[in-house]
Amino acid sequence: MTLTYAELERHQRGLRRLVLQQHTDLDPGDRIAVQMPNVLQYPIAVFGAMRAGLMVVNTNPLYTAREMRHQFKDWGRAPWCT
Repeated sequence: MTLTYAELERHQRGLRRLVLQQHTDLDPGDRIAVQMPNVLQYPIAVFGAMRAGLMVVNTNPLYTAREMRHQFKDWGRAPWCT
């Protein structure tokens, strides 16, 4: 499957406008974790989040629970991590 730059632009603008800005409580400057394998949806999610003013924190889908806790604690926005 391929994705043209025009399609990428259309999809990431749609994600920003129709999902991130209308159906979440996220504000510009908030952090958002993106955890995906190498798929075409990844750049759509990352660019859509960045276009919405969000800070993207990439996570690896193969991380263990311990590694995820460490990353979120290091990220500074996960109060449930001790």
